[in-house]
Amino acid sequence: PMWMRASKAIQARSWTEAEGILRKIVAQYPRSAPVWVELAVVLVSEQRQSEARTVLEHAVALAPGYLRSYRPLVQLQINDLDYAQAEKTALAGTQADIHGTVPDFYLDLAEIRVQLKEEGAEAAVRKAIALDRKHALPRAEYVLGLILAEGGDYASAIAHLGRYLELQPG
Repeated sequence: PMWMRASKAIQARSWTEAEGILRKIVAQYPRSAPVWVELAVVLVSEQRQSEARTVLEHAVALAPGYLRSYRPLVQLQINDLDYAQAEKTALAGTQADIHGTVPDFYLDLAEIRVQLKEEGAEAAVRKAIALDRKHALPRAEYVLGLILAEGGDYASAIAHLGRYLELQPG
């Protein structure tokens, strides 16, 4: 019943109510990473990013195999311009994703490495594209195109940017 109340409060965008309910649930089930992640989502909606980041760090520490914890944490770390920590989190996400079901982790890793001007950005985005069998991440083609253009491989860059436009015509 409490989980349903929390879900309804979230759907109604009653953030204060949702937060209160989720905090009660977390008090009862302190090792439940999904509840911690939902609490973080509510905190972000309340513009409390710093608290949300701490909550997500806790969720990752509690359950490293719970993949839904990583991406929101990476986004908050990027928003804080903490690229070094974001890289560590994205890398941890790729390692936790033993079945390769979240190509977004590799796209995040590639974009972070571009920001850090580190090696491995191209390999990471290529891995994202390889794992994205449904072509749900057209941005990966865009990022690869930019990386290739930066490296002077204009023909390949044009091909990937063209693929991006095919996948994302709007």
